[in-house]
Amino acid sequence: MRKILVTVLLIVLVLVVVAVALPFFLPRDVIKAQLEERVSAALGRDFVVEGPLTFRPWRPFALSLADVRLANPAWAENPELARIAMVDVEVDALAYIGGTVDVVRVAIDEPVLALEVNAEGVPSWQFEGSGESDEGDGDGGDGDALDLPEIRIGDVALTGGAVTYIDHGTGERREFSAIRLGASTEAESGALLLDGAATSAGQEATLEGRIGDLAALLDGEPSSVNLELAAPGLGLVAGGEASPAGTAVLAVTLDMAPRTLLDWLGQPVELPEGRLESATFTVDLESAPDSLGLHALSLAVDELLVQGDLDLAYDERPKLSGRLDLGELDLRPYLPAAEAAPDAAGDAPAADAPATAAEGWSTEPLDLPLPLPLDLDLEILMNSLREAQLETGPGRFLVQADAERTSLEIAELALYGGSATGVAALTSDEPLKVEGSLDASGVELLPVLQGVADVDYLEGTGNLKFTIDGEGDSVAALVASLAGDGAVLVRDGAILGINIAATIRQVMTLGVQSAASEPQRTDFAEAGGTFRIEDGVVQNDDFNLRAPVLRIEGAGQVALPPKTLDYRLTPHVASTLEGQDAGGDADLKVGVPLVIEGAWASPAVRLDLGSGLSGDITDPTELAETVTRLAADPANLEALRDMFGGDVPGSLGDALEQLPGVLGEPPAGDDDDAAAPAKQLRDALGGLLGR
Repeated sequence: MRKILVTVLLIVLVLVVVAVALPFFLPRDVIKAQLEERVSAALGRDFVVEGPLTFRPWRPFALSLADVRLANPAWAENPELARIAMVDVEVDALAYIGGTVDVVRVAIDEPVLALEVNAEGVPSWQFEGSGESDEGDGDGGDGDALDLPEIRIGDVALTGGAVTYIDHGTGERREFSAIRLGASTEAESGALLLDGAATSAGQEATLEGRIGDLAALLDGEPSSVNLELAAPGLGLVAGGEASPAGTAVLAVTLDMAPRTLLDWLGQPVELPEGRLESATFTVDLESAPDSLGLHALSLAVDELLVQGDLDLAYDERPKLSGRLDLGELDLRPYLPAAEAAPDAAGDAPAADAPATAAEGWSTEPLDLPLPLPLDLDLEILMNSLREAQLETGPGRFLVQADAERTSLEIAELALYGGSATGVAALTSDEPLKVEGSLDASGVELLPVLQGVADVDYLEGTGNLKFTIDGEGDSVAALVASLAGDGAVLVRDGAILGINIAATIRQVMTLGVQSAASEPQRTDFAEAGGTFRIEDGVVQNDDFNLRAPVLRIEGAGQVALPPKTLDYRLTPHVASTLEGQDAGGDADLKVGVPLVIEGAWASPAVRLDLGSGLSGDITDPTELAETVTRLAADPANLEALRDMFGGDVPGSLGDALEQLPGVLGEPPAGDDDDAAAPAKQLRDALGGLLGR
């Protein structure tokens, strides 16, 4: 037995002697060549050590590399991604026997990085190595967790560093120089001290930090942590306690001058002076191995203030939950300035102008970031919202998301004298599913329409209720699948800029009566109807507008996929205001029905004359042809008398004979005064029907 033990000890001794002595006999060039080959294969780039490689094989082990270079991709402007003048590392390898890796010293001198992004957005630091890796013993899966040794850090020093950044897509270029970073352990207290700096555009950023008890932290006990970061337009202070178990309680305060900071970073903002001038952020961070709390959160940007409490739970899918209060949210100063309106002559659209309503819906596949990378359960409050086109009162919103569905619920919203609730949701199936609903009541229409659709000719108090759903992998597919129903009702309203009753009386009398002296608005008691949507087609059968001397009934459909409409309006007009009110059935004359059909961008409006449709009466030439046809056939005159209840001016026949030239071009020899009544009629029709 004794001989066996002696033999084993001798073998171990020989192995130790060989391990220690081998580096003395192995040429440095062989070691350097092996290092270059393995790193080049792993990264898929040329890695070379131009200078000498030296090492010390006894305790503490030391390795030194001079003039280290790593190549950039072939497309890069700079041939080298990284160049380091000198790397020195000292490690007490024998300490690993006790389960500790003792990094005595790391010194990196003059590291230079050239970071570039090509026009397609590919960064130069994205490597394409050989892909070879250890796959374990064939079990795959998770396997046993790797037990990492305890690491002790002595002195770390990086000096004389420089970084350049070039984005070939945007043309952005930035340079940082005089980069230094140091970490050292304070002998008396065992604290780890951090110190760093970098300079860009002649201004310096600095970093200072202190881990109060590094030994305790490495032993798994809590330690105080303090960090200060200063840069042009930035001041960050964080302090508290942290432990290796993943728990920490830190108070973070951030003071910023965002414009100054962004200018220093080469990202200037195009906003009027006085915006993004100041920002402060405070939060109490409470971390645990399975969660992160952001409590007493407060963010102030200029006059804006956001407060709240958030919790992020780590799980198979992280989940962010909590509450945010946006306060008085005035976004107008931060939005782009509105484009100037065309001049009176009307600017022709450019050849490459954006798509118009006449163009079809996009068939490009939808590329939405769904499902979201984390679950959400947020309550968002605000006192008001003001932006370029919309203004609201207090609101409460619920944002929820999981691996399948993302939704925004309007739980409460004060909107222009009324209120609104609703839900919009996306379900990330194949294809994408969309759901929506809205219930708005008592809303003043004019400011809403002016802000949202630039429509300024309808006022009143509106109620709107609808539900809608659809599915598809493109906008075109979604629109073609839409289904739902709803109702619209406007009370105590008016159509501004035109008096429909007076205009239709002009049509009835072919311009003999003038509406110039009457108010240019059409007041009504109520207007609206119900609608249903099937396969993207909106069908309405019960439109009704009730006004003192006017009733308009309507029915038809709006086809969303081809962007066309086919609608019929039947007006009923009284000859006098006497005895009329919006609620009664007054002695009304039957009007000529209007048929509106064609593309949204340029619909044709025709008169239904019983025997057929007229030409497009918004086109002066076709209107003149219609009048000519009416005047040429006595049967048409009789039909008009029937439509108007037999009460047609005796001069109608003579008027019909004179109007064709006036509505197109004035007959030779006629003066402007003679053409004025018919021209007013034509302009009125254009104003009414063109809308």
